[in-house]
Amino acid sequence: MNKTKRLLISMLTLLCCCTGMWAVGELNGVFTISASGGKVQFSQGNLQYQASTNTWRFATNQYDYIGNAAGNTSPSSTQTAWIDYFNWGTSGYDHGANCYQPWSTSTTRSDYYAYGSSSKNLYDAKDNNSMRGKADWGYNAISNGGNTENSGWRVLTKDEWAYLINTRSETYRYAKGTIHGTNGLMLFPDGFTLPTEVSISNANTAGASYTSYSDGDWTALEAAGVVFLPATGLRNGTSVPESEKGSVGNYWSSTYMNADCVYNIRFDGSSLNLVNDGDRQNGFPVRLVKDYLQQDGEGNFLIGSVQNWKDFATLVQTTPTANAKMIADVNLGDDQTVIGGVYNGSTLFYQGTFDGQGHTLTIAYDVKSGDGERFTTPFSLLDGATIKNLHLDGTVNSTYAYGGSIASILIGTNTIENVWNSVTAVCTKGGWVQMGGFIGVLGSGATTISDCLYTGSITHNGGYSGYFNGGYGPEPTVNNCLVLGAFTGEFGFNGSYNNCYCKHASTTGVTQPTDAQLSDGTTAAALGSAWVQDAVSREPRLDLFMATTSLTANEGKTGEYWSTYYDGAKSSIADANTTVYTGKVNGDKIALTEITDKTIPAGNAVILKSTAASVTLTKTSATGTLADNDLKGVDVATAKTNVYCLNKNGTVVGFYKYTGDVPAHRAYIESISGARMFSLGDGDATGIVSMEEGRGIKEDGTGEWYSLDGRQLNAQPTRKGIYVKDGKKVVIK
Repeated sequence: MNKTKRLLISMLTLLCCCTGMWAVGELNGVFTISASGGKVQFSQGNLQYQASTNTWRFATNQYDYIGNAAGNTSPSSTQTAWIDYFNWGTSGYDHGANCYQPWSTSTTRSDYYAYGSSSKNLYDAKDNNSMRGKADWGYNAISNGGNTENSGWRVLTKDEWAYLINTRSETYRYAKGTIHGTNGLMLFPDGFTLPTEVSISNANTAGASYTSYSDGDWTALEAAGVVFLPATGLRNGTSVPESEKGSVGNYWSSTYMNADCVYNIRFDGSSLNLVNDGDRQNGFPVRLVKDYLQQDGEGNFLIGSVQNWKDFATLVQTTPTANAKMIADVNLGDDQTVIGGVYNGSTLFYQGTFDGQGHTLTIAYDVKSGDGERFTTPFSLLDGATIKNLHLDGTVNSTYAYGGSIASILIGTNTIENVWNSVTAVCTKGGWVQMGGFIGVLGSGATTISDCLYTGSITHNGGYSGYFNGGYGPEPTVNNCLVLGAFTGEFGFNGSYNNCYCKHASTTGVTQPTDAQLSDGTTAAALGSAWVQDAVSREPRLDLFMATTSLTANEGKTGEYWSTYYDGAKSSIADANTTVYTGKVNGDKIALTEITDKTIPAGNAVILKSTAASVTLTKTSATGTLADNDLKGVDVATAKTNVYCLNKNGTVVGFYKYTGDVPAHRAYIESISGARMFSLGDGDATGIVSMEEGRGIKEDGTGEWYSLDGRQLNAQPTRKGIYVKDGKKVVIK
């Protein structure tokens, strides 16, 4: 090796150690594996196992493999030789497969069902969250890969393999090569720059043959982040066919195909494919990856996976001011990692900015008797932090006093804004309980909570807890927040409130809204610009989390569903099953004009026709006014006299005369000369035809009951609320 190359490798090693961006056993190349921007780094070599000592390790060199040797041909629980062919799911954890041992050689496919099921992946769980991920070899403590169980190593999914090899927009994605006398597949990292002394043949060519590279070439390529997968062949039972060893490469994915087969990549001197014929009982090599905690141009760490969350928590241990942004929803499963100190008495307070960017973090925190005073909030301790734009969902079961909130204990000046908490929390601790809709205890300092929504539930059998803030200490300032969730136990208020709403009680600055005010859009409008009225739940929601709206439509003729829609502030695009129309009054008809791009700019009312009972509308930034349109709409339920609203009589869907409140986000027609009722979907694709008057009148003349959003009910309702009968509002008390 020449001096320049030694220096390059030394500098790369120093960089890795200083930045903390990758750990022991990881190569320095970074690879994008999904359209959402997820990235990974590969292990330094193929996985190996020694049964006699129950030891896992990575091969020293990328081109190393064992092949036709005692470990592979005579594997057993006492074998001292190393193994590197593994049947699918043989991680060594008893996750439910008949044969989960790394030395297994059974040739029966059903012996290798992950978690005992023919239709589960390695990254799944046995039931609920139990055993999650333990069928994956990467769950093990790997001696030269950190030597810590469940440290983030894993097998790529079939979609990730496909994206890495075929989809990345890189000049060099892969090439077949012979390195140190071993045939294999080279994978080039993102942003790869070809060393000046190396020439690559047949890059990105699946049908290419193996091209030889010198040891010097490989030294330069490896320093540039290139991964090499040796063509090791395979094992079937205890047989390692010589015809495939050294010429064919098969590497597992973590994704099952069917009861017999699993997806894997396969390559030889004339092909490269992601295939679905990897028999579970075959022994293939395993190459592990670890999710990469990347940063954006502003230095924010990007979180899009469980491992990213765990890595960020580790980073906060030494850099509590680190900032983060979520780039995808993350379900922590049964992982108990929190940001900040883990136990009461810790002095590790998070001090950075965490931006959920509208994504959901799902938790399942569980503190049992004997676990001690362990926190069960994603951010345990805050000091001068900002938590924003986050939806927290999932469950908390705790024997300790904190849980179900965003953070447990806060000091200093903190900001929590645009956060939606829908966690179901149960605390079995007696005595004083510090649980609230948003935070546990404000220990000192000044915390501001703004534009936050609570729809979860808290159950405890201890003392006082709170709707907004769960404890004593200085009062937080709470602005424009809404609490709807269920509470069991002793609850109250602790804070300085401004324009807040709570379904269960009121105090200074907090209004207890009526059901009608929640459902008709009045409360959403009063809360301010960050809020919208959800057309489905009929309750206020934070606009940030309403990327899509799902409407229930009325069925007319079989398989034909109709609805109307209006939003004065938000533009939307309808789904592929839905046709969007404007309506123009023309005598006793309404001419329908199709909006071919399905876009509904804010402030425009439309008619929706779908082949599905649920219509999905996705937010967009479009603007403009739709032509040929006499439809009008409301954001808040509004009383109207002698207008026409969408409803149905039997299977006849149409605009019927109506006096009463037009539901929020629905459309109506003001007046049509001489018309009494207008039907939809009777075969006239160009208009709505005048028919007999009558809103919801059965053929026998009896009246039908409807909800405010137009859903026909089976009988007179018994639940309290406001309903429509014969075109008039009726209050059921």
